Amino acid sequence: MLATKKTQESTIAFLSQVPCKGKSTGYPLTIDFDGSNFMDGRNVMIYVLQQICLPKDSVINNSVYVIDSRGRVHKQKIDGNFADGNKAFSRGKGLLPIRTNT
Repeated sequence: MLATKKTQESTIAFLSQVPCKGKSTGYPLTIDFDGSNFMDGRNVMIYVLQQICLPKDSVINNSVYVIDSRGRVHKQKIDGNFADGNKAFSRGKGLLPIRTNT
């Protein structure tokens, strides 16, 4: 959101795998944007939507298998869309670390 109350959607072009040096926990990133909406020297707020992507082969009938803290396997329904051979999803209850055969 800009100081002018306008918003602009964009895509992250680069996201570092290593956090910034110093006390900050931020990760450097690059965003492609139209600079005509921005005023020099002004601050902007950035909201980053997060999705989890899984290999298409690990999703069967909109479900994945998850392992709970006791090592038990559970079938979990997920919602999302396929793109570039992956399933990006935004809903799934109690998802835990996923193990797949690769």
